[in-house]
Amino acid sequence: MSASENTLDLAQSIRRTWMHIKVPEGKENARATLLARHDILQGLARKVASEINTLSCTAELPNEVLSRIFFHRLHFPEWNDRVIDGYINERWHRSPVPASRRWVRVTHVCQRWRSVAFSLPELWTNIQMLLHQLNRKNGRVFNPFVHMQSHYSRNRPISLQAFVSV
Repeated sequence: MSASENTLDLAQSIRRTWMHIKVPEGKENARATLLARHDILQGLARKVASEINTLSCTAELPNEVLSRIFFHRLHFPEWNDRVIDGYINERWHRSPVPASRRWVRVTHVCQRWRSVAFSLPELWTNIQMLLHQLNRKNGRVFNPFVHMQSHYSRNRPISLQAFVSV
């Protein structure tokens, strides 16, 4: 059986199973049931995406190598944004997002990259913030990203830079 036939079989099996499970009467009960089904499907989709990630070429990289890549991204943010596939990006412009935040994109690649990045407190010790991006919470100035960085830095010494836009 081919991969596409297996996929079609799985989809038909799910449809048949759910066709036999009646959606309850009443809008609220029906909505709750459908949302539960949606959550189940999202969980399956995450599982499949995770399995796909294990087949990528970067899945074979040891965590130590990933760590070094992340540190490189942290310490050379502009170079990484400016050079693409070995060529200078002519449309590059300085990002308004502080450099200490731009590297965080690596935590959005996959669960493994996220857990490696979160396990390295040194990645989170350089805090840069734009003062106009601060929020007020309970009468105090609050920045959720800075709060997250202070958590993941795990009591390491922090370097803090604040930028004021005029």
